[in-house]
Amino acid sequence: EMELCPRGISVTDICFSSSSILIAFGCDDATVGVVNVRSKKLEMSLRDHDQAYSIRAVAFNCYDTLLASGSSDGELVVNALTTDASSQE
Repeated sequence: EMELCPRGISVTDICFSSSSILIAFGCDDATVGVVNVRSKKLEMSLRDHDQAYSIRAVAFNCYDTLLASGSSDGELVVNALTTDASSQE
């Protein structure tokens, strides 16, 4: 059991990576995050969407190198998942 969003904020979508080691999640407050299931550690938290709109979908690509998120205003954001923070988009 893990608390992904702050209390009072709903989780709107989750998605397992292809290896099932990571879970991506979206919240009503427009936060997108990635959690390591084994360590129960938050790997990243992103606030690329307008906070007025909730996240409706999150998905990894088949190689787990990209994370796409869509919000209720129709915006789609794609982030590169790399260990080198300087190459994240």
